[in-house]
Amino acid sequence: MNLCLDIGNSKIRAGVFSQKRLLAEGVIYYERDISALKIRAFIGKFASRYPIDQAGLISVSPPLTARVRKAFKELPDIRFKVINYSDFKIMNIRYRNPGKLGIDRLINVYAAFSIYDGPALVVDIGTAVTWDAVTAKGEYMGGAIAPGPGTMAEALHQYTAALPLVKLKRKPRFVGRDTGECIQAGLYWGTVGMIKELIGGISRDTKRNPRVIFTGGLGTLFAREFRGCLADELLTLKGIDRLLKEMKNQK
Repeated sequence: MNLCLDIGNSKIRAGVFSQKRLLAEGVIYYERDISALKIRAFIGKFASRYPIDQAGLISVSPPLTARVRKAFKELPDIRFKVINYSDFKIMNIRYRNPGKLGIDRLINVYAAFSIYDGPALVVDIGTAVTWDAVTAKGEYMGGAIAPGPGTMAEALHQYTAALPLVKLKRKPRFVGRDTGECIQAGLYWGTVGMIKELIGGISRDTKRNPRVIFTGGLGTLFAREFRGCLADELLTLKGIDRLLKEMKNQK
């Protein structure tokens, strides 16, 4: 069994897989000062319930990566791997500096290509919105990055004197009748418009008509606005699981 871990900008997500089937999952939201002890307790819940033999981690936070490493030192029976771009043997990464590419973006296109074939375009919506394209041959082409709607809401509140912090609302009216409604309209429909424009632009630039797959914490919410697109909230964890299997078979 594989324990798959994804450290994002605000949460750690975990999933236990056996034969490509998800058996258990969990999420822990964190502040920057989260302790190694708390991380150990989170991982321990899965390690105590399932016969896990290997674990894989992708991370955007070097400090938290170090704390996860420390936690796995107390679990010597589980082989632990921090995944990096050099582990993607079957993909041709057409990126100027692969070492600077966010590993979450790369695992997403790897998963999309492995599960849904290519060409594909992954739209991951969370703290940031990312667009990442993969060809029918499994070549990673690159993509785009923009602030997520929650990040935009925080910025409006933090950098203005009078604008309140509002929660994202699905399908708000286009014409707000008060400040909160106006911000909700801008956040939601502005994000929809931004996503739509980038999907069109990337498709034209790559000269492909890709299958579009939404993922991330808000992926399912926004996928409803795009006919013919897929939503796979577990895409990242599925990618980690499949890559662990591939690396094991290569040995």
